[in-house]
Amino acid sequence: GLTSDKYIALNSSVSMLPLKISFEPMSLQRWLLMSHMEESIKAQTGMGFTDTDVDDVRRLISDTSVYLLGITLLASMLHLLFEFLAFQSDIS
Repeated sequence: GLTSDKYIALNSSVSMLPLKISFEPMSLQRWLLMSHMEESIKAQTGMGFTDTDVDDVRRLISDTSVYLLGITLLASMLHLLFEFLAFQSDIS
């Protein structure tokens, strides 16, 4: 992902920039996921997140194994379900 540590400062001393353009097809699901993630990042900056915080989120998503993210999501969903069931049991 593009994080602020990969930015190149532009001024009068810069005469050339490294540029790599690649073109490859993208599935609709991947495009929708990327679009949603970009909207989420914009929403985070609107809530007061700094550029460093946004970079941390981008690194978390891009540098972490998909399997680890999936297992974390599954564990979080199970935790939420059990919390809900425990709360429901306490009420009744």
